[in-house]
Amino acid sequence: SNFQYRPPAPFTMFSSFDYRFRETPPDSGEIRVFMLGGSTVADSTPPLPALPEIVEGILHERGILNARVFNFGVVSQNSGQELAHIVHHIINLSPDLIILYAGGNDVMNPFYLDPRPGYPFNFVAYENNVLYKNPREYPSLALLAYRSGLLRYVLRPYFLSEFADLTELRRRCKFGSEQWRWEIAKIYVDNLAKAEVISKAYHAEFAAFFQNKILIIVLKTGIAHGF
Repeated sequence: SNFQYRPPAPFTMFSSFDYRFRETPPDSGEIRVFMLGGSTVADSTPPLPALPEIVEGILHERGILNARVFNFGVVSQNSGQELAHIVHHIINLSPDLIILYAGGNDVMNPFYLDPRPGYPFNFVAYENNVLYKNPREYPSLALLAYRSGLLRYVLRPYFLSEFADLTELRRRCKFGSEQWRWEIAKIYVDNLAKAEVISKAYHAEFAAFFQNKILIIVLKTGIAHGF
């Protein structure tokens, strides 16, 4: 479910990092590295550990035994949410180095649910939450039909059009156009620049790596044709 992988969180919209990190004071002499990204950072493919664990293991093998790498990866998270994580969560945890291994979600998310560059991938669902609607605006028939798991599977395009007019949203943001593609890239680069300035203002080093593997997959499948 959405909440299983993306539990709601203030400022970042959703999160999955361990809030116990807030209660973890740095050990004397400890080098604290915080790694952010999407599912590529958050998840692992058994028997391999998650990417932050691999990085920590390499550092230990190279004799940097006091290095500790924290996993702040969140499934579907984009660079704007990662920037918010740095400001609202990581800065208070005495980071020595902040790493963003991201970019894939910035490119891919707009092709799916919410087409607006820079928006969290499911923000359109939040905007169209019936709890915020006037009762007279409720899509009554759609809500009644939505109780059926079979109908949700068969009539997914119908529900999307009733609860969120993606066709109109894509038209307004010029979905697929050169302007739209450049806006996605601009927002990503701008977020990295802000993240670096904020990190260094709090005496933390900063590094960013674009998910080139994700980019290769995107190009091969044609999802992001034109990027």
